Amino acid sequence: MSNIILFKIELERLVKQLHSINDNIFDMFHVFYDYVSIIEKQPEIKEMLKNEGSKYDKLHSKMLEDYNTKKISKEQMHILHQRNLMTNIWFNYGYFEALKRIMDDPKNDIVMQLPIRPIDLEIPLAPYRKQLHIDDFMVVHNKIMSFLNKLEFSQVDGANDDVGQKESEGIPSNQWSYNEETKILSIGNERVKISKLRSATKQAMLFEYLISNGPYQQTNYYDISVSAFKVDENDYKCTSCLTACRSINDKIRKNTALKIDDFLDFSTGKNGWVKVNSKYISAY
Repeated sequence: MSNIILFKIELERLVKQLHSINDNIFDMFHVFYDYVSIIEKQPEIKEMLKNEGSKYDKLHSKMLEDYNTKKISKEQMHILHQRNLMTNIWFNYGYFEALKRIMDDPKNDIVMQLPIRPIDLEIPLAPYRKQLHIDDFMVVHNKIMSFLNKLEFSQVDGANDDVGQKESEGIPSNQWSYNEETKILSIGNERVKISKLRSATKQAMLFEYLISNGPYQQTNYYDISVSAFKVDENDYKCTSCLTACRSINDKIRKNTALKIDDFLDFSTGKNGWVKVNSKYISAY
């Protein structure tokens, strides 16, 4: 997989999209469909899922065999099912894979072929029912993101063999990339940690929202406040975004040998906006 960072950003975008859907379960199904369609085109993820499926089948067969031969009781089988099978990603992924397969054929009826409760067909979709579907989906998403992180780190370790050559060649000082997991912005050979916390600060939330919506497009402070900071639209003020922009540029300036102070291009005022300065080229 050549561009894990960009791939992770796209998956996270779909997850965020789920939270903005609140009235129709079929809208959620389309997000699930898009997600599965994307990951099924990635050989490494398909292989990981295949292995999880094989593991699930073996555990399931062994559990049934032990129960049928009286080696375990019904109660013990129930515990094993919860502990070993329901925690296997295939338990959840199989549902979303089946959903995609059904949706690929317009002749299929989702409601008839999937175990969908009548309450899920009500409009608006009850918030607690929506959250249950999201929780099931997040089991799959978190497993895939964990797998991608390991894959990303392994690629970095493999690249260390050529580190001497790469350092001698150098990286263009205006080329940049961002790791959402570690919150580290790379500009050329410089490294800046946008947020020291695992949970995103407003600087990280603004920066990641900017990237997901197109880093070189002017993104309004209002949109960032409402969508990223979750501020009520009636309480919108530009100051939080403006402060975050200034803090990011100041942090980059203080932590780069080149004293880069213009990475973000932004304006002031209620109708203010921010974007990545076009002189810096994305490495994605």
